[in-house]
Amino acid sequence: MVARLFVAPDARRSGAGKALINAATEGAHALGLWPVLDVARDNAGAVSLCDAVGWTRLGEVTIDFRGAPSLQALVYVGSAPLTPHEP
Repeated sequence: MVARLFVAPDARRSGAGKALINAATEGAHALGLWPVLDVARDNAGAVSLCDAVGWTRLGEVTIDFRGAPSLQALVYVGSAPLTPHEP
């Protein structure tokens, strides 16, 4: 699972986000894993990036934080690993 992926504001729309998500996908695949990412529903740039690189939107979840507002997030999954991982 990709825990968090951030792109600095001045690097947005430069291909940096796509490069990061592709690197995360390759890293997950190297371990025989599916890449998964939760994206804040109101983060239009991140949602657009996941859609643009072909990730599949699985659904929506609410993430609750103790003592803080909850977060509505979209759950995305990238492509499957090409071959099973052998430990």
